[in-house]
Amino acid sequence: MNNKINVILTFDYEVFLKKSGDFFETLYHPTERLLDILSERGIHSTFFVDILYYQKLISQQETSEHASHFRKQIGRMLHDGHHLGLHLHPHWKNASFMNGEWIFDTISNYKIQTLPQEDIDKLIDSGMELLRSITNEFDLNYRIRSFRAGGLCITPFEPLKKKFAEQGIDIESSVAHGLKVRTPFQSFDFTKSPNKTKYKFSETPLLEDVSGYFTEVPISVYKKLISDKIKERGLFEKYAGKMEKFGKGVAIAPVVQRNIFLRILFSLFVPTKYLFSLDDAIPETLFRKISQSSGNAITFLSHPKLMSQLSLEIIKLLYDKGYNFMRLEDYADSTKL
Repeated sequence: MNNKINVILTFDYEVFLKKSGDFFETLYHPTERLLDILSERGIHSTFFVDILYYQKLISQQETSEHASHFRKQIGRMLHDGHHLGLHLHPHWKNASFMNGEWIFDTISNYKIQTLPQEDIDKLIDSGMELLRSITNEFDLNYRIRSFRAGGLCITPFEPLKKKFAEQGIDIESSVAHGLKVRTPFQSFDFTKSPNKTKYKFSETPLLEDVSGYFTEVPISVYKKLISDKIKERGLFEKYAGKMEKFGKGVAIAPVVQRNIFLRILFSLFVPTKYLFSLDDAIPETLFRKISQSSGNAITFLSHPKLMSQLSLEIIKLLYDKGYNFMRLEDYADSTKL
C-alpha cells in the first residue's frame, strides 16, 4: 500500500438542490460529526462554502437562527485549522423558503456562465465580500484563495478569470480528469484536461501553462471495473447498517437518456469513472484504488449532507493506515509534484 500518498480532503458545504432539507439535519449536525472526527485526529481539510445559501439565510427572519449557526460553524472550521474556499451556486436566486426548507422552482441558472457578465462579476464580488465578513469575525488575517464551481461547471473560464485575479483567487479545484457531463443545466468536459495531481494554468484549467497565475488541483478520479462492481455487490450487506446518509433533503434527479434496461446493463457491466469521495464509498474498493494510484496525492470531493457513519469510519482508517493529510492550498503551494 502506498501510504506515502498525500490525502487532500475537500468538502462542499451545501444543502440539497431540489428540496434542501432541514438546515440542522442536512448540514449543521452532519458537519459537526465530521469536524469532531477530524479534530480528534488533528486532520486539516478544506471546505468550499456555498455562500449564496448563507445570503438567503440572512435575507429573512425565519432563517436567522440558521444563519447564526452557519457563521459559528465556519468559525469552528477556522479554529480547528481548516481552510475555506468560495463555492457558488447561482440557482439560489430562484429559491423560496416553505415549510421549513428551501424549494427551487427553476435551476436555469445552475451554471454560472449562463448569467450575463455583469451578474457574474457581482456574484463573485458579493460572494467574496460575504464570506470575508464571516471569516473576519474569527481571523482578520485569513485570506480566501480557492474556488470550486457549482456542479463543477468551471468552463468556459474566461468569464471568471478577471474577477478571480482581482479577488486574489489563485487556486481552483473543479476539474476531474476524464469526466464529461452534458445536461440541460450542467455541462463540462474534462476528457482532455491534464492528467496531473496539480498544475498551473492561465486561460483555461483544461490547458497547462507552467507560468500561469492559477493553480488547478483536480479532484481525483478512478475507474471502477466490472470486477470491482462484482466485489462491491457482495459487500453491500456487510455495510448496510452504516450507509444511511446523514442529510434528509432531496437531490435533483440526473438526466439520463438511456432506457432503464440499458442503464442497469451499463451500471453493472461497463467500467465507470468515479470521483474519489467519502460519499457512498466502500472501503475495500477505495483503498484498492488508492493503492493503485501512481500520483503522490489524491484529492477527495465529499459532502457532509451525503456522508454516513461508514464515511466517518473511512476517515479513521485513512488516519490509522498512516496517510499524510494536507489542505488543498498547502498542497497547491508545495513543491510536491
